[in-house]
Amino acid sequence: MSFIVRLYRFLLARPLPVLIGILIALLYRPIMKYPFLSDDWIALHQFSVFDLEGCRRIIFRYTNPFSYRPLGYLYTYIFYNLFGPNAFIFRITLLTIHFFNSLLLFAVLRRITKDRFIAGLAAVLYAASTAIHLYPLSWPSTGFFDLGGMFFFSASFLLFLRKRLVASSLLFGAALFTKPTTCTLPLILLAYMFFAEEGEGFSFKDALLRLRLHWLMLLPLAVCTLLNYSVLHKTARFSTSPPYLFENILYFFGVPLPLLFPSNPVFVLNALFVICVAAFWRSRTPAHPPLPKAQAVFFVAWFIIGLLPVLTMRYSINLNYYLTYSWPAFIVLFLLFARQALWRFFYAAFRLRFFMIMLVCFSVFSSGVYLYESDRLKFNSKEKMVRGAHFLMVAHSKLRRVWPVMPENVILVFEGTGNIDVYWYFAERNHAVRMWYNNETLEVCKLEDMEFGKDSFTFGCSEYKQNFTRAARESAFYLFRWNKGEPILETATFEELRRLKEAYLKNSLEQ
Repeated sequence: MSFIVRLYRFLLARPLPVLIGILIALLYRPIMKYPFLSDDWIALHQFSVFDLEGCRRIIFRYTNPFSYRPLGYLYTYIFYNLFGPNAFIFRITLLTIHFFNSLLLFAVLRRITKDRFIAGLAAVLYAASTAIHLYPLSWPSTGFFDLGGMFFFSASFLLFLRKRLVASSLLFGAALFTKPTTCTLPLILLAYMFFAEEGEGFSFKDALLRLRLHWLMLLPLAVCTLLNYSVLHKTARFSTSPPYLFENILYFFGVPLPLLFPSNPVFVLNALFVICVAAFWRSRTPAHPPLPKAQAVFFVAWFIIGLLPVLTMRYSINLNYYLTYSWPAFIVLFLLFARQALWRFFYAAFRLRFFMIMLVCFSVFSSGVYLYESDRLKFNSKEKMVRGAHFLMVAHSKLRRVWPVMPENVILVFEGTGNIDVYWYFAERNHAVRMWYNNETLEVCKLEDMEFGKDSFTFGCSEYKQNFTRAARESAFYLFRWNKGEPILETATFEELRRLKEAYLKNSLEQ
């Protein structure tokens, strides 16, 4: 009984961690059943096939500065050898890291803003931002790149604020080799010293000297980048050309506010617009407390600097989780300006806090509805990760039930998958199915990507620049037909697949 009393008092004295823990457990409950997905299978497959020497080469192999993540892969390697391909344990670990990330951000923001209330609301909003964290948390293994990177990023920031520069620089190095896009932290710290740090006047020379160990941590990545410049130039996934920059700027500077209220962004944007207009007409009312302009400018700088790496990425689709390292700054800016607008209507501090809490509750509720509704829609969800998770759960269950064992050289052919990106979910076509069956000869392809010759066929995917030609007699064909969300599994012959492909082409022409 005394233990229960002590536990109750301990939790009562720490309401914010308890609240954040409960929110995370409730909001992210739908994804707990999701399997490994896409990039997870690439990492797990590498560690299941190669020996320790092979894993060492993979972990320390450098391809480009955005993909060099030795600590991230080391996490996968250790957990895979301890627990095997257990997605539940991997994801529980990620949710725990996300919990501590929220608390670390609270500590960082409280020191910067000197406002416990704003910092607490920001930590709650960060923890509950399902539209931002859905991708990393849907990857039980490789999601550590972003969540682990954020953990080291926040811890390094906090230690810097506490004047523990050596420990801060070491944690920055850990962040850098978990997720290289954390390389912007020294610039963010420089902006903090210029705009928001209290004390004597800013000295650029002294600021650079305080960050000398952080700059030193960037040296290995910079050297690797220069040594591999010729390779990077040919396979670059980033560009500073105006079209890419302009497209990314339009997206990342336009999407944050709707992501705070993802289930009903249009209504919220209209409501906020009305509030801002009304606040403008009441602008003669003095704002109290006054807007901390230096802090606001710093958070604007943080938001922009945190986006610098992703603004140069050459992707045909921008993903919300790219905002991870700028998201805390945007949340604080939103809360600061919301407080200024609401004060013009609610002069009493109690009423102002009450309505700000209601605003945060509405955002949390909207984020929860968004994730639960996406999960309910399954294959019709607009979230790619949700569609993929449900597709792999069904595919794995049906395949293992109908074909517990697969012989060698089987081609698993998918037909009628529609908006299901089979190649991406199976991780470059085959990693997932090879691990399911412990069979390195299995291949996956979509019927529409097969080209048939007289006695041979070519299959592959142009997206991954992989095409293979095989003789028909060397392969067996298992057909996975997707009909109105329900799978139909059957074996098929070479001629049957040829006729199905001809029918597919005919239907495409008619449409």
